[in-house]
Amino acid sequence: MFHCSIEDSGIGIPIHKVKNLFDAFTQADTSTTRKYGGTGLGLSISKKLCELMNGSIKVTSNEGKGSQFEITLLLQLSDEAQQVIPHVNVDALSILIVDDNKTNRLVLKGQMQHWGIKTTEADSAKQALNLCQNLIKNNNKLFDIAFLDMQMPEMDGAQLGKLIRENSSFDKMKMVMMTSILQDKAPQYFADLGFNAYFTKPATTSDLFDALNVVADNGEVLSRASPLVTSEYLNSLAKYNNMAPLWLKDCRILLVEDNYVNQQVALGIIEEFGLTADIAGNGLEAIEALTFSLQDRHYDLILMDCQMPEMDGYEATRQIRLGNAGEDNKDIVIVAMTANAMVGDREKCLETGMTDYLSKPVEPELLLGKLIQWLPKNTLK
Repeated sequence: MFHCSIEDSGIGIPIHKVKNLFDAFTQADTSTTRKYGGTGLGLSISKKLCELMNGSIKVTSNEGKGSQFEITLLLQLSDEAQQVIPHVNVDALSILIVDDNKTNRLVLKGQMQHWGIKTTEADSAKQALNLCQNLIKNNNKLFDIAFLDMQMPEMDGAQLGKLIRENSSFDKMKMVMMTSILQDKAPQYFADLGFNAYFTKPATTSDLFDALNVVADNGEVLSRASPLVTSEYLNSLAKYNNMAPLWLKDCRILLVEDNYVNQQVALGIIEEFGLTADIAGNGLEAIEALTFSLQDRHYDLILMDCQMPEMDGYEATRQIRLGNAGEDNKDIVIVAMTANAMVGDREKCLETGMTDYLSKPVEPELLLGKLIQWLPKNTLK
């Protein structure tokens, strides 16, 4: 059972308006839209989502003082959580996690293990030093990266980092500082101690993923981090600095799009990933390209625009699923791309036989996520 409560100190809701608040398009006062922004439809959607998850939503409010919304959901543990695929070779990485809080260690360890990274835990600075010293003493490979918590008893993360940097035997081990306290001068302070990255807790999965890439790569991107790698620095990197995993490099993509500008935009994004794609100008050309590919090497995925002349994406998908582009292409992954954002568009695409759905303008990160999701490693031929 999951329960969440959100309280505000806003204008509140009159008692006689509360009972209809979750009805579609209902507003307590239409003038609030002009003053505070839209209200009404989002609450109806929230109620529907809660009910779909075997839950409920309710509100209590004092007019002129604020409101409190509460949701209760009955959920099951998921075994289908989508994992982020690292863009570096993590099989050989060894990570040390130093934190006196067991829960923090488990969370970070769990994320690292999802990426296939070997992790070792230490619940104190003293234990961490002993682990490092034993590795050196036995001529074993040192940890590649150490994640250090700042607030620890007896010896904090800063003191531990200083001791590590004073020992030349540990020079090759990179250090990442994790702290729950945000201070303006902290990045420079930790950089001076020899840390390579600095994050406030809880760090996002994206930041951890990107930081691992930068720190483990130990290249130009790391050297340009001034004074060290932070969330702000990662956000400043090129928007499309999202190279596809190596196992996607050999996949074949067919882009079906009639608009020349849209073609170039999509191709540009795909090329930023380090991938390539062939182009078909409409559904008829797509079927022809798929049929021709049977003589050579099949396509692995189609990015299909929905609105096109001669044959649109919906009809092209129907023809493909019927086998009119070859029996071997009947089950090919088809990701719809449409500029429409109306309710039911996604359902229409899926009912037609498309595998998934992206709205335009296409966001690079979402597109890469779809490629990773629908192109498993066995697409390599």
